[in-house]
Amino acid sequence: CSLMDVVKSFLHGLKGPIIGVIPFLQLLRAHEVIRNKLLKCVLLNGVVLLLSIIIFEYVVLRVIEIIVSNVYSTLVSPSETGIFKWLTTVLWYVFTGFWVLPLSWISKPINTIWFMDIASATYEANQKNKDRRKAKPKSILSQGVSVFIADMLFSLVLELLFLVQGLMFSQIPFIGGLLNIFHLAMYYSLYAFEYKWINEGWRVEKRVSYIEQRWPYFLGFGLPLALAVGSVESTIISGCIYAMGFPLFIISASKSQPEESASKPFPQIPIFKLVVSITNKIFTRNKAVTSTPAELS
Repeated sequence: CSLMDVVKSFLHGLKGPIIGVIPFLQLLRAHEVIRNKLLKCVLLNGVVLLLSIIIFEYVVLRVIEIIVSNVYSTLVSPSETGIFKWLTTVLWYVFTGFWVLPLSWISKPINTIWFMDIASATYEANQKNKDRRKAKPKSILSQGVSVFIADMLFSLVLELLFLVQGLMFSQIPFIGGLLNIFHLAMYYSLYAFEYKWINEGWRVEKRVSYIEQRWPYFLGFGLPLALAVGSVESTIISGCIYAMGFPLFIISASKSQPEESASKPFPQIPIFKLVVSITNKIFTRNKAVTSTPAELS
C-alpha cells in the first residue's frame, strides 16, 4: 500500500457525492417519493428553520435597532446605553427557546424518517435496474425483527459514542480541528452507506470493519459534508445544512462502489475500536437486550 494508492482512493471517494449529483437528479425526476421527501427536508430545514433564523438576525433585529435609535435619538448611541444589547439578548433567548430549539428537536426524528424513506425508495429503484436473474440480498430485517432491532440499537449507541469521541479529539491542541473533521467525515460516510448495507444484510460489526479497512475512500466521501457542517459555529444552522445535504449522500452511496477504489483493503485504522468495545459492554450489561450484533454474527 503506497501513498499514491491512498491518494487515489481518497479522490475516488471525494468524487462520489460529486458524480452522485447525476443519479440524484435522475431519481428526483423519476420518483415522486424521493422528490416529495427531499422537498419536505428543504422546506422544514431550509425555509422554516434556517430562513427564520436569518430573518430574525438580519431583519427583525435590524428593525428593532432602528426603532430604538429613533426613540433614543440622543448623542449617545443605543449600543452605548446598553438598551439595544439588553433588548436583543432577551429577544434572542425568547426566539431560541420558543421557536428554534423546539423546532430543531422536532425536526431531528422527522428528518430521520424522511432519510429512511429516501434510502428505501433509492434502494428499490436500484434493484429494479439490476439483473433480475441475480438473487436479491437479504436485508437484516428479513433475518428477524429482534436481530434488526438489536442491530439498530447497537448502531445508534455506537454512532453517538463515535461523535463524542470526535468532540474529545477536537480538544487536542493544534490538530483537534482536523481530527474532528476526520471523525465527522467517517461518521457521515458510515451513516450514508448504512442504509444500503442494512438492505444487503450487513451487520454493524461488518459495516464498521469495512470502513476501517477502506478509510481513505470513506474519508474522501464524507469530507464535503463534514467541511460544510463543521465550518458553521451554530449547531442549529449546521444541523439545517446537514439535513438538506444528506439525501444527496444517501443516493450517492447507493450508487458507489468503494471496492473499486483499491485492489485490496488498506492497513486497518481501528478508529471505531474503542466505541465498539464500550457499546458491547453497554449491551452485555443490559438485561433487556438478549443479544448484540457481535453475538449474532
